[in-house]
Amino acid sequence: MDERYRETLKIWDQLSKRHQDSSNLDIFNESYGFLVQSFQNKSPSILKLGSQPANMSKYLCEKLPSARLSVAELSSNMGSSTEWNIQDCKTKEMHIKQVSELQGEFDVISIGFGIPYLEDHDITQLLSTCYRKLCAHGLLYLTYQQNHTEELNLPRQYQLISNDFIFNLLDQVGLSRLKHFEVLHALQGELIAKHEVLIARKLDVEKKY
Repeated sequence: MDERYRETLKIWDQLSKRHQDSSNLDIFNESYGFLVQSFQNKSPSILKLGSQPANMSKYLCEKLPSARLSVAELSSNMGSSTEWNIQDCKTKEMHIKQVSELQGEFDVISIGFGIPYLEDHDITQLLSTCYRKLCAHGLLYLTYQQNHTEELNLPRQYQLISNDFIFNLLDQVGLSRLKHFEVLHALQGELIAKHEVLIARKLDVEKKY
């Protein structure tokens, strides 16, 4: 495994307990609600990529009991945290760059907080692969932070992700933006982080980039 991803794994193992403890946070519920309202298939196949709290899984499975959930995590601890909350989900240890190895298509693909650890060309390849893995009119739920280096203490401090970069990339690969949320995470009145949430729909024809 590349040394950068070994460091990524160590960080996500350390954060897995925090994610499990925060599984009852409702700060993302508005975006989850919009996602559910945008479904065309009420028994969707959902793929979660990258480390993210299990509250999304809980919310979607409560609203859509017939949903089929799969989770792919680099950290086995993070995957176990999700499985702890949702018993009927399938989990797999893998890096999000390996999504092309997964079988089948999905109505929804959710990408968590792994994007800051990817090079620009890897992000482009990931979103292009997600396009091909989505069913017709499928949905992408994407979460990232523009100032993530301060909170997560990334090994590559120089890399920042701008909204413009993500917006342009979605347009390039053929994903149409439906909604952009700014989600503020505060504790006792102190801002901890601002999360960017994008929900996009697959267009009929993949664009070339």
